[in-house]
Amino acid sequence: MRVEFSRRAADQVAAIVAHVADNDPAAADRIARRVEAAAAGLADFPESGKRATTFPGLRWIVIPGLPYLLFYTIRPSGTVRIVRVLHAARQRRRP
Repeated sequence: MRVEFSRRAADQVAAIVAHVADNDPAAADRIARRVEAAAAGLADFPESGKRATTFPGLRWIVIPGLPYLLFYTIRPSGTVRIVRVLHAARQRRRP
């Protein structure tokens, strides 16, 4: 399957990486690589994420080794669309 990031999700990843890079550029690089690896894993196993109970069609995974959640949908075309990337401690209302 193909994986794509929404503009919002891409902006969130960029903001996370930029924030961490201010203090630790190497850690920021590791975060970027882990986000990319998690997204790539969804190409092979798109249904591996948990279903969000409040939003039909929405799934989420914990990005391995990071305190971040990756929210996504599986489109009828077979594309995995990543719609949000949020810190696990953050209150979630709407993806």
